[in-house]
Amino acid sequence: LVPPTAMILANIALESDKYQSALTYIDKGIAMTQDEHQKRLFNLEKAKISFQYGNIKEARTIVDGIKTNSDLNSSEKQILEELLGALSG
Repeated sequence: LVPPTAMILANIALESDKYQSALTYIDKGIAMTQDEHQKRLFNLEKAKISFQYGNIKEARTIVDGIKTNSDLNSSEKQILEELLGALSG
């Protein structure tokens, strides 16, 4: 299993409404990748899934941890801003 495959499998699990399976795949992707930007993207996806399924506390914890990074790229910043907006609204 490689990190992109983990993301694909997580999306397939979500389509079947298997929230916990999706999070398991995301966690595997986080564990497998060595790239910090890719780890953050996995974590942002985990925050989105958590938010979508009502686990606001977990989503907030993930987002708060990521927003302290000073080397976010533009796609990470965009996803982070969307999540912050969703969490505050």
